[in-house]
Amino acid sequence: MKKLMVLLACLPAVLAASAQNDDEVFVSSDEDKFSVSIAGFQIGFGNDSGTEADTVVCIHQSSEFGVYRPRRRSQVNFELLGGFSHGWSHLVQSDYYGAWADKGDFLDLDDAFSFAMDFCKVSVTLNQSRSLSLEFGARWTYTNYYLLDRVWFDSDRNHNPVPNFYDESEGSLPVLRSSYVGFPIALKYRYRGFFMSGSVSAEWLTREYARHKGSRSKYHLNAFNDFRSAAEITVGYDWIAAYVAYGLTPMLKSGAGNDAHTLTIGFKFLVN
Repeated sequence: MKKLMVLLACLPAVLAASAQNDDEVFVSSDEDKFSVSIAGFQIGFGNDSGTEADTVVCIHQSSEFGVYRPRRRSQVNFELLGGFSHGWSHLVQSDYYGAWADKGDFLDLDDAFSFAMDFCKVSVTLNQSRSLSLEFGARWTYTNYYLLDRVWFDSDRNHNPVPNFYDESEGSLPVLRSSYVGFPIALKYRYRGFFMSGSVSAEWLTREYARHKGSRSKYHLNAFNDFRSAAEITVGYDWIAAYVAYGLTPMLKSGAGNDAHTLTIGFKFLVN
């Protein structure tokens, strides 16, 4: 129907020109292209490359009167593995209060390394050029926090973690580990090999424990927030990217004594 409307729109111009010009009528066709030339006007179907076989073009010499191209449907892709992330976290907006106010900065980190894996990722294109897409799926993340001070976390009668300092002879520096499973949703723009995306995620705590550095013994921990959310910006090319993520929710439980947030900078390795 759209092709017919384009042809009908071109017809008056063709007839008006042919009334003033006695040029011959030419018809040409091949496997991917069919065209009719009347009085200097040319109406063509398809193109030389054959990539748009349904394209209709009505031109007169170098002037283009009307073009119809079929609308592309949204493209949906599924990836069982969506990529891997390696990042280093820092604590920002760290402000002690309550029972933690006079304990010093015992949450100061020597290092904090995180690893994440995206899986069951679905992407849906949103525009004709398929450069803009919506992505969602699942993500598993674990982070090791290496503390500079020898401090442990106990739970008081309100189930809020409180610091418990111990002597240097009792062991090496503590390592805290958290593990989350979440569901990020991202808006991604791609230009050739380059891409940029922004995302937000909702994640739930699956495991937390503590151990001494260099030891395999694990201890129960009740300190990390059961739910967290993060915002992330990613910029990359082809299969590698850099990202910055900010924890919208505090790292530790509400009322613990510090509402510190995490700022993570790292790299992503995508699975193409």
